[in-house]
Amino acid sequence: MEALTSYLDLVSPDDTRIREQLRRLHAEIACADQILCDGVRTLRAYLPATQPEGVAEELSRPRTKAAMASVAH
Repeated sequence: MEALTSYLDLVSPDDTRIREQLRRLHAEIACADQILCDGVRTLRAYLPATQPEGVAEELSRPRTKAAMASVAH
């Protein structure tokens, strides 16, 4: 979602309404990302210590920030 929203930022005309909607989308995506990160932290707290190594890491794969590092605004 973040990549698509950033792409729209690049190709959209300079329309105030469009820019405002894209700003809101970015904010909603950031909020959803924070909720997911919090959920992963909660899951890590409840995972038994006997879980195979890598289970928690698989749950917390980077989502938007690392993937978006190469997108220029």
